[in-house]
Amino acid sequence: MLSAEQVKQFQGLYERRFGQQISEQQAYDMGMKLVTLVKLTCTAQGKAQKKRNEGDNHDKETNPDGL
Repeated sequence: MLSAEQVKQFQGLYERRFGQQISEQQAYDMGMKLVTLVKLTCTAQGKAQKKRNEGDNHDKETNPDGL
């Protein structure tokens, strides 16, 4: 959920970037979509990093000299 202040900030950012004013409802909807996108992206990156780390640890256990 976005606060009223966050919605106002999003409206200002949008207007500065695109030169168009948007309603509070539009700003709220777009802001929530952006938050969802960022959460999904961060979650996916976190899972990918965890897999890479697990792979690194497995390599060290099976070949401690790194050869």
